[in-house]
Amino acid sequence: MGVNAQRSLRRELLLRCVRPQGPECLMTDWWDNVCIPMHEVPLPKPERPPRKPLSRTVVSLRESLPWHSRMPIGRRRAAQRSAGRNVPPADAPVLPTIVLGVLKRRWRLNARDPSPWRMRSLAVLAVALASPQGTTTIALSRLLPAQVLDLHLPARGWYWVSHWLLFRRHLDGAASDHRPWAALSWLRSGGSARQLGWGSMRALYLAGVPGWRLRELVRASWTCETKPVGFDMWSKQLKHKPWIQCLWRMRYG
Repeated sequence: MGVNAQRSLRRELLLRCVRPQGPECLMTDWWDNVCIPMHEVPLPKPERPPRKPLSRTVVSLRESLPWHSRMPIGRRRAAQRSAGRNVPPADAPVLPTIVLGVLKRRWRLNARDPSPWRMRSLAVLAVALASPQGTTTIALSRLLPAQVLDLHLPARGWYWVSHWLLFRRHLDGAASDHRPWAALSWLRSGGSARQLGWGSMRALYLAGVPGWRLRELVRASWTCETKPVGFDMWSKQLKHKPWIQCLWRMRYG
């Protein structure tokens, strides 16, 4: 192929790329658009399939939800969440030894305690496996601090439970002893079962273990390998600590 033939072919290919398409270009000549760059040529918009009408049940549910739940940044944005927020369900039974390993991890940041929500999530993991058989997630969220101190937990579980109870008592005062143990009125958190379930599942996911749901954790229990003990036996070793007196008053009134 000669040089002139190559130039003609190249020119023809260029004209095909920049030649506009569509009915809006019928009144103009194609050579008027030869100098338009390729990235500025208008492209046809993709056609979207028609949306299906919502059922009456969905419409009634949407109307009952608060306005912030329907926003893109609201609670119900599961489709827009990243992989770290969409924790896959666990296909293995709950192993108490793995949960104890999560509690023994180093959750401190820059020689400080973790956030209060992470502290509460770790305390929920310890209390969920110590709850009596037949306890529901709602009943777990409504326990009082004195009832939590009556359970049998591993030593590391008592560490996180005591830190959480002392933290909320420091913020909410002595009146917090008569409110649910996971609620924190100073930060406007009611400690609902949904909040506790999400926090505990998120802590398990960050530790690299299966993301067991809270309803699965309350059905399991601590085994003899984890060495669960009562609050009195655990606190005997720390009776010289000044903050242990606050926990004793919290339990015995």
